[in-house]
Amino acid sequence: MGRGATELPMLETIHIAHVLEQVVRSYLCGSNTNRWRRHLFSDSDDPSHTNILTYFYRFEFQQRGTVHLHLLVWLRDPTKIRHDLLQASIPWRLSDEAYTVASVQKSDKSVLPLDPGDNRFEEGKEGSRLVFHYNEEDAQRNIRAYVTSLLGALRCRTDVQSTDGKGMVLKYVSSYVLKWHNGASNEGLHCNDVSGFQAACTFLRSMHPLEPEMALQLTNMKIAWTCSRTKRVTPPTPDSASTHSSYQKYLKRRQDENQLSFLEWLRAYNDSPTKPTRYRSGETLVGVKLLSMFNPLFFYQFLIMHHPHTCEHDLRNYLAAEAHKAHFVDTSA
Repeated sequence: MGRGATELPMLETIHIAHVLEQVVRSYLCGSNTNRWRRHLFSDSDDPSHTNILTYFYRFEFQQRGTVHLHLLVWLRDPTKIRHDLLQASIPWRLSDEAYTVASVQKSDKSVLPLDPGDNRFEEGKEGSRLVFHYNEEDAQRNIRAYVTSLLGALRCRTDVQSTDGKGMVLKYVSSYVLKWHNGASNEGLHCNDVSGFQAACTFLRSMHPLEPEMALQLTNMKIAWTCSRTKRVTPPTPDSASTHSSYQKYLKRRQDENQLSFLEWLRAYNDSPTKPTRYRSGETLVGVKLLSMFNPLFFYQFLIMHHPHTCEHDLRNYLAAEAHKAHFVDTSA
């Protein structure tokens, strides 16, 4: 399973993932080490102007083991991108390209509405949305939208979608993040009493990952990546709260910011210096590493992160209030 032309699933998977990563970072988004000024999502009128607000991508694996990538891009002005390279119809005037589109871009699900007009942008309530030319023959084959300049190089199906506001985020979260290989709900994986070997065996028996997925997990490649500023934090426990550097800085924040939770404060402030400073541009994505929900200290960490407080005693008062509320509801019922 997962073996390609080279019959070397590990090396081939790493190679495919590397190619996809470079295409996304360089050609599509222009944010690799050697930055591309005229990338796909750049401002075509003024390439020196940054048109990408942020982007996020994640590697996924189909049931047969094939690695592929999902990319979300947020743009300042979608009408400025090189939209002439985005198409959703079979280009019969170009025989080689038409054959590739007809064979590679077809699918078993219909996603685009019929539209006889040319590609264009339509204004919605929350911004511009790209509408593709899409005829009946394209609909019969369920042709997916694609990047014309990548057809010959990648020779794999692409699916370009355009929406405004938060629509694409909601679609991605509901369709992909909760796939079967991320949906482990076996309590054994979260139990404190199992060894690493036992947890690994449970995962392999229940999730059935194939060679490509296991291979990529063993490399130093990022399974998910964003160009936005990020940081990780492990919330304190009752034993470590007094020595947790970031948490102690949060407790000493200004009085006019007492309404901020620890998580909100971490998003807004650089907590590395002795005296934390607010970020000049935007907020930071914060990855929070919590204990298992089966560990009683999980709820302590959850309160630490999400409920504004100026000392630990505030959280104890909150717990008491919630417990009293629950008891009142139960007795009245």
